[in-house]
Amino acid sequence: MRAAAVQLNSTGDYERNLEVAERLVRDAAGDGADLVVLPEKWTVLGDAETLRAAAQPLDGPALTAAAGWARELGIHLVAGSIAERVPGQEKLSNTSVLLGPDGERLAVYRKIHMFDVDVDEVAYRESAAEEPGDEIVVADAGGVPLGLTVCYDLRFPELYRILALREARVVTVPSAFTERTGRDHWEVLLRARAVENQVFIVAADQIGEAPPHYRSFGRSLIADPWGVVLAEAPDRECFVSAELDFSSQDRIRQSLPSLANRREGAYRWPFHSARVSDVASEAGVAYGLVYHYFDSKDQMLNELFTERWSLLLDTSEKVQEGGGSVREKLGGVAGFIIESYRHEPDLMKVIIVEVTRAANSFGRTHLAEIRQAYELIEKIVADAQAAGEFRKDVSPAFASMLFYGAIEQLLTGWIFEVVPGADEDFEHAKELVVETICGGLEPRPAAERVPG
Repeated sequence: MRAAAVQLNSTGDYERNLEVAERLVRDAAGDGADLVVLPEKWTVLGDAETLRAAAQPLDGPALTAAAGWARELGIHLVAGSIAERVPGQEKLSNTSVLLGPDGERLAVYRKIHMFDVDVDEVAYRESAAEEPGDEIVVADAGGVPLGLTVCYDLRFPELYRILALREARVVTVPSAFTERTGRDHWEVLLRARAVENQVFIVAADQIGEAPPHYRSFGRSLIADPWGVVLAEAPDRECFVSAELDFSSQDRIRQSLPSLANRREGAYRWPFHSARVSDVASEAGVAYGLVYHYFDSKDQMLNELFTERWSLLLDTSEKVQEGGGSVREKLGGVAGFIIESYRHEPDLMKVIIVEVTRAANSFGRTHLAEIRQAYELIEKIVADAQAAGEFRKDVSPAFASMLFYGAIEQLLTGWIFEVVPGADEDFEHAKELVVETICGGLEPRPAAERVPG
C-alpha cells in the first residue's frame, strides 16, 4: 500500500480549503497513493463560532465531495476530521471518516480526547463546543486493518495499544497540532506510538496560521513500525507519500514480538487510584475505554465485582469477629458499602447497574460469593437472636435479604439522583439502614405488641 498525508493551511475560508484539499488529494492519487489522509478540521479551522457556522452532517456537501474524489480516483480516503453536526446533539463532534474507493462511508470515528489545555497563554477548550466520542474504531481498508484517531488522541497510548490489539496495521492521525507543542512533541510521540504498537503511522497535520490565534506545526509524516520516518513534509501546503511494506512489519513483529509478549494476567487497571469517570462518562450508557482493558464486558464486570465483593466479604468477616453489639456489626457492613459508593460512585455505579442488568446469568456465575455475603449477615442476626437481642420469629435469611435490599434501594436512589447526596445524607443513610433492620427485629415491649 502506498499512503499519503496531505498538509493544509485551512482557515475559515471553506471554499478555498476544499479547493486546495481536492487538488492535493488528486496529486497524491496521481503519485500512486492507495490511501490518502487529510488533516484535522480540513474544511474549516477557527474558533467555536466559525466551526459551528460551517458544521455539517455526515451527508453534507464536504463529505459528499470527498466521497466523489475517492470514487473517481479509486482510493481509500480518510477525510481528516470535520466539525460534524449530529442530530439531537447540542455540541458538535470532531469526526474522522474513512471513505472507500467506491465512495462509500466505511467507518466513522468521533474524537475521544478533547483538547482542553493552556499553551503559551492561549486557552484551548475543545470540550466547550464539541462532544467527545466513546467508540474506538478499526476499519478495513482494502484488506488492511486501519485504526482511526485524531490529533490530541496521540497523547493517550492506551488508545493506540487497543487499536494494535484489535489488529490495526496502520493508524491515521489527522491533526492540527499547535506549533509550540509540535516543536518538541509531534515527531517523538508519533514515532513512539509506531514503535510501541509496531504499526505504520500516517499523520496529516495543519500548517501555518488560522484565526483567531491558531498556529499549527505542520511536518506531516509517515513512520514505519520500527519508528523510522519514511516521509516528512516541508513547511508548506503539500503532500508526502511512502510505501507501507507489510512484510517488513511482519518481520519486526516476529523478531521483536512485544505485542505477543504482553502478560495480560499481570495487568490491573488502577481503579483505586483513578476514578472510573476518568475513562467512563456514564455508567450503563458509555464506559469509554474501561472495557478495552479487558477481553470482554463480562470479564470487566467479573474483575470489578470480584475485587469489590472480596473487600465486602473481608470487612464483614472482620466485623463479625471483632465483637460489639449487633447494631455495631450491621452498621459496620452497611457503612462499608455506603462509603464505597460515596468515595467511588462511578465504580460502584458500574457494578450495581451491570449486576442488576445481568442478574440471572451473573447471579449463577457468582452465586457462591453472593451467598457468602448473605450468610455473614444471617450469622450476625442468628447470634443476636440467640443472645435475645432479636426476635426469633423472623428467619435470619429473610432479615439478610431485607438488609441488602434496603442498601440497594439507597444506592439506586443515589444513582438516579432521587436521594440527596450531601455528606450528612450518607451518615444518615447508615443510621437509617441499621435502625430499619434492628428496629424491626428487636423485641417489642408487651404493651406494643399487636394482639392476635
